[in-house]
Parts: sequence; C-alpha cells; structure tokens
Amino acid sequence: MTFIEAIYIFLYAALGFFAFVALLAIVIKLITFNSLKNKSSKKQIPELVKKKCFINSDQYELNWMGEINPKGEKIILCLHDLGYSSKQFDNLELYMLKNKPLNSVIGFDLRNYGKNKNDDQRNLGAYLSDVKEVVDYISNKYPSQKIIILASGFGTLTIQSIIKHERVEKIILLAICTQLIYSYTLSMRFKIFLGTIFSSQKLINLNYNPADLTDNKSEIKNYQACLEVAGAISVRELFQFRVLSNKFWKSIMENQDKITIIQGDNDKLVNPKIFAKKILGFNKENFKILQNTRHLILSEKQAESIFESI
Repeated sequence: MTFIEAIYIFLYAALGFFAFVALLAIVIKLITFNSLKNKSSKKQIPELVKKKCFINSDQYELNWMGEINPKGEKIILCLHDLGYSSKQFDNLELYMLKNKPLNSVIGFDLRNYGKNKNDDQRNLGAYLSDVKEVVDYISNKYPSQKIIILASGFGTLTIQSIIKHERVEKIILLAICTQLIYSYTLSMRFKIFLGTIFSSQKLINLNYNPADLTDNKSEIKNYQACLEVAGAISVRELFQFRVLSNKFWKSIMENQDKITIIQGDNDKLVNPKIFAKKILGFNKENFKILQNTRHLILSEKQAESIFESI
C-alpha cells in the first residue's frame, strides 16, 4: 500500500464516520421533534385570576373567555381552531346567555395564539397539559356541574389528556383536521427543511385564507385579524402533529360513548381519503356530516341546531 492510497483510505474512513455521526444526529433530532413530553418544571398551583387569565403550573398565562354561573348545570369548555382565538365561540356564548342561562360557556386562547404571548419552546404536549389543568380546576371548583367539551379543528386534538376524565360527560368534536396546512408553497417547504436541520422552533406562517373556511364575512374578518397577529406554527409542532393525530384517533376509538363528531363536507383541512380511513369503526350514531358546510362549522347555517343540541 502506497502512502497516497493510505491517505485515501483515511479520508474515506473519516468521511464515513462524519456521515454516520450526522445521520445519527438527524435521527436523534427527529425523535426529539416527535416527543410530546412537556418538560416544563411545576412552579405553582393553576389558578384563574380575576376571570381574565388562567395561570397554569408553568406560569404561562392563558387569556380567558366567559364566566361560570355558580348556580348553573353545565359548563361548556371551548377549544378553538389553529391560529384563531376563543372569539370563535362568541355566538355560542350569546346563544346560551339568551336561551340556556344555566349553561356556562368558557374557553381560553390556546398557548401561542389569540392574546397569549409566544412560547420560546413550542411543544404540542404543552397544549394537552393546559387543557387538563383547566378541566381539573373547574372540576374541583364546581363539583356539582356537568362538564362538556366543545372543540373545533386543531382544538379537537388537544382533548386527549382529558378524554377519560371522570367529570367530562360529553365531548363534541367539530371539523377534525387531517392536515394543518392545506397548501404548501416552495418557500414553506424550504423553511421547514432549514428548521429540521438547524432550528426546530423556526416559525412557519399559516397561509390560511379564511374565505376558504367559511362564507361568514364577520367570521372571516375575525379569523384574519387573529392570523395577522399570531398565525404561525413551529417546525417541531408540524412534526409532532402526526404523532398527536395518531394518538388522537386511537383515543377516540377507545372512548366512543361520550364523543360526538360533526364534520363539514367541504373542508379544506381534511383529506377525504385519510379521514374516511380514520373514521372506520366509529359509531355511526355519533357521527354526522353536514352538507355544503366548510371548516368553521359554528359560523355556518347549521350552527344554531348544534347549539340547541348541547
């Protein structure tokens, strides 16, 4: 073996080693991406402050909506769509105040959205923790009242931490989404690639056009305003979505008795083939498809019939 050949062998071995290390680093990173574990340290007992914000155990403040009637019968906890806010349920709140005053409508802006601040370490696992802490709080505070969960779009995926909660009597899921982004541009794909390699917290703007999701002009205006302020999702959360979605469907199938699913037949955030496969085996009596209905179901014509059924 000549000296030159030895140099070549050494270089090939070195390149192979570094390629292996790089590949291993990417695999470890992807595993971390997909993890839903919320590692934030517990610092305080969750509490509702002046009916304006809910401070959870890691001291993150969630903007609060609604007020609970201490003499009421039901508490309806609302969980909103991706990029929206609890304002999505204003019409429901007004309806209940007028027609069913013993039903209290409450909600909060999901972490990173609405009037909340942006979390430096975004993780879908934190959303699950937030929902559980709110349900635990109202369960202890109002032990005699029934708890109903009403979730829309992305909000439906956050119910996994409380799906078996003994105090949750009923769960209504509207417009379950099979995808968070319905149109990927070349620029978005490049940003996701860079985020995968360099920074999992890199934000990707949601390129939603609210007019694709509802015909209601007022709703379009409200949603657009929210998207302009906090209409993004991190690269890590996009990776976590698949994991969260798979866990979600498994939980749904194992706990069908208390769950009602209502879908529109013209939803941009739903892949019909994927949804049809996922919904197989679900109780047909608890599943309804609304004709000529887009993603934001509560802004559509059938909304009042849903309000009446709660």
